[in-house]
Amino acid sequence: CTVTHVADAKARQRLRSVRKANPNSYIVATGCYAQRDKNRISEINEVDLIVGNTGKDSLVDTILSTWDFSSKELGSQDIVQHLNVGKVRSMLKIQEGCNQVCAYCIVPKVRGRERSIPATKLVEDINFLVGKGFREIVLTGTQLGSYGFDLVNFDLTKLIKVILDHTDVERLRVSSL
Repeated sequence: CTVTHVADAKARQRLRSVRKANPNSYIVATGCYAQRDKNRISEINEVDLIVGNTGKDSLVDTILSTWDFSSKELGSQDIVQHLNVGKVRSMLKIQEGCNQVCAYCIVPKVRGRERSIPATKLVEDINFLVGKGFREIVLTGTQLGSYGFDLVNFDLTKLIKVILDHTDVERLRVSSL
């Protein structure tokens, strides 16, 4: 998070404390703060890799290539399975960015303009997660109430119906609107 300078300081402190507690770990800083101020984070010796929001879609592949692994040897979906052993709830981002231009908010700068992920992709992702044992999916995004504004004749209500009709997910939640 990078909403305030306090959030930035907490992120730096957390990165350092993770290294102290896990000296042999590989530490990746990612998200809004990494997108906004990569130079400041690069001053932290404890961080091995910095990936902003624009690089999160290929984060696993970036890490694997940095470790000299091939995604063909251990793919992104395999990693998702190993990272979530024993968990029953998974978050799924359905919308990203914000079109508001509030003077106090950094979100449009670090996450870009609002955009909705197409329902077909979301159904595919949910079916994959359900197949890996997740029983609950939480739909997340920056401005969930405006999901679908950039899609033809589609909104959050229609998305939920499509998900319920085309997946076997036991529980579906919508995070804060």
